[in-house]
Amino acid sequence: MRLIHSTDEFQLSQQPYPDIPILLDRNGAIVVPALQFLIHQCLHRGRVRSAATWTAYGEALYDYFGYLEGAGHAWEQRQKAGIPSILARYRDWALKRNKESTVNFRLRLVVRFYRWARDRGLIGELPFDDEAVVRRAGGGMLVHAQRLTSTTSPDILLKQRRDVFPVLSKGQVAEVLHAVAGNPTHYLIVLLGLQTGLRRMELATFPEHYVMNGGMAGPDRRVFPVLLDPAHVQIKGRQKRTIHLTRHLLDQLWQYRHTYRPMLARRHGGAEPATLFLTADGRPFTNGGMGKIFEAISRRVGYKVHCHMLRHTYATHTLHALRSAMNIGNALLYLRERMGHSHISTTEKYLHYLEQIEDGVLNDYQREVDQLFAGGVTP
Repeated sequence: MRLIHSTDEFQLSQQPYPDIPILLDRNGAIVVPALQFLIHQCLHRGRVRSAATWTAYGEALYDYFGYLEGAGHAWEQRQKAGIPSILARYRDWALKRNKESTVNFRLRLVVRFYRWARDRGLIGELPFDDEAVVRRAGGGMLVHAQRLTSTTSPDILLKQRRDVFPVLSKGQVAEVLHAVAGNPTHYLIVLLGLQTGLRRMELATFPEHYVMNGGMAGPDRRVFPVLLDPAHVQIKGRQKRTIHLTRHLLDQLWQYRHTYRPMLARRHGGAEPATLFLTADGRPFTNGGMGKIFEAISRRVGYKVHCHMLRHTYATHTLHALRSAMNIGNALLYLRERMGHSHISTTEKYLHYLEQIEDGVLNDYQREVDQLFAGGVTP
């Protein structure tokens, strides 16, 4: 089983559709039902517009169909009484290699695939049953305001433990910044991530022209809004949002743009890229290239650091600071806008992790990172 992605040559009704995941079996033939389902998920459903999400869908089906191919099972085979279903056997196999959350994500997509196939007459029955589940709903974090609701859930899903967001302490923030202090590009990528919560590809594609001269706004202005536009930045969900940069951070980015970056751009030799951050040979960062930055950081500090950890750190510390200055509802709304979450429930999750961070990190987070910079952690 192989997973590839379409190019502009892949057309439907004479319109090109790149980045669609395509599964190929061991003979190189397209797995047609999987492709038809992915086209429905990626192109028909209006809520799913991110190529990164399309890739995650493709990887989930690739894992499932790869298991079926290796085990000699057909995806549409009928379930036999007294024998675990195909999905149950896949779940137990996948759990040996993946976290519960990863297995459940893949199972949920496979469940949607089977429901889609049944609705189109490709199979007569589902290889799972639905069972009643009681959940709390409404009221946000106010438990007394929540109501119990009954819904259904596929019985093959795992009971999932709540993941703990990996959040950097104040001491770890200093260690990470020291680890990249010798490289101005890497240093500012980390600093921008810590102070804005940008995702990996948002950092990689952050445009050069977004960086302005803060001095032109006068000495009293301390915070600068920057509108992220999907026309310029690879944003998940392609939704515009505004982030806030401190003057100190903006000054460092401005200095990088006009001193260090031109030297990198000259090494490329071709048309100058539109992105602010450039590799050592003057090219824009790829997703893999961004990942290598954090692999190198992890080796230097002696523990795992990844780009999304900067996002979790920003969200947790910012929410702690905001809830002491305004009511928690307004704080969550502010953070949701900065993070670009589709649902407030995603932002609410950060409330569960505030007590895990040492008190010294949890106040005026951006100011403290600025102080680390001013105190000698420099590129």
